[in-house]
Amino acid sequence: MGKPHGVCKSGEKITFTCSDCSASAMISAMNASHSYLAMLNDPTFTDYNFIVENKEFKVHKAVFAAASPVFHKILTSGLVSEQKAYKIDDMGAEVFDNLRHFLYIGKLQKNCEEDLVKLYDAAHRYQVEKLKDFCVQKMKSSMTNSQNIVEIYECAC
Repeated sequence: MGKPHGVCKSGEKITFTCSDCSASAMISAMNASHSYLAMLNDPTFTDYNFIVENKEFKVHKAVFAAASPVFHKILTSGLVSEQKAYKIDDMGAEVFDNLRHFLYIGKLQKNCEEDLVKLYDAAHRYQVEKLKDFCVQKMKSSMTNSQNIVEIYECAC
């Protein structure tokens, strides 16, 4: 079997080709996504808690710190890093759960359409730029009625 001679990274797929083999080996970034989804759903190795509306969310500090400069600052500040939990008062539990889901796997949950404006606000406050961009695209595509447009306008002000 020959050595890989070409690597093409496109979207979610990485393709390696060999000079003397007819098949291409594909490695999907979805494998990593599934690993993070498993981490999200399994609290075994979590090392921090956020409390939102009296609901406890177990998280991995490394995931939150890597995804958001604001969470990084929260989690590395002297007082907070010694605590086992941090209370968040600036969003609802459902919005935080959607934010958490996005931080782990880079996608939104299917049931978050109604919270896009609130989710955008949270993404703005916690400087999660990819989530902000995603929310803007979703909001643009949902500008079908005057209520949506008013909500988006109010968020922008």
